[in-house]
Amino acid sequence: MSSPLITHHGCAILLPSCFCADISYYAALASYPVAAIDSDMRYDKRAKHTHRTTIASTHGPLTLTIPVQKPQMNHGALWNNILVSSHDDWWHIHTTAWESAYGRTPFFEYYADMILPLISENAVGKPVTELNTALDISIRSILGLDTKIVNLSDIEPQLTLHDYRRTLPTVDNYPPYYQVRAQQLGFIPGMSILDLIFNLGPEAPLYLHEISK
Repeated sequence: MSSPLITHHGCAILLPSCFCADISYYAALASYPVAAIDSDMRYDKRAKHTHRTTIASTHGPLTLTIPVQKPQMNHGALWNNILVSSHDDWWHIHTTAWESAYGRTPFFEYYADMILPLISENAVGKPVTELNTALDISIRSILGLDTKIVNLSDIEPQLTLHDYRRTLPTVDNYPPYYQVRAQQLGFIPGMSILDLIFNLGPEAPLYLHEISK
């Protein structure tokens, strides 16, 4: 029996590699039976989603960026050739930010050990897409998504391919969900998927289903 999250039967979705992508990305991913995440896209410094995410901090939206090394070649570099830098010991900054933002959420203690150890010095010198893939595997495991992740070349030809590599999936209107500081800051939409996971836990997939209808 297929997951109730899957609504685009007979289709596959093609997505770019993202660092802790936002909720709309995973709502789209969850609604397809098959997906390919393209780490071989040409490097484009404007594609900030590859190494940047936004969380709901104690003072409102906070952007966290993984510093990356500039490609050695001016033309033709691919994102899977772009390596994570050690600039400013960023992993300490990120870990502190995640813990400060979500340490008091209902489900942080249940899922933090699946996420935070990946955001570490061990990522330095490796492709940023490798870090993204490791995080994505953990995120999909937490969400219990049934979407099958395949290589682009392995997508069966009879499936209709929906390509979101250049224009990311969006949500026009995010229904409010529980956020730990909503009384002080109001509801903050469009956050990293981890905002949803840490605040809603097992109910996160239900929210994804609601906004993907």
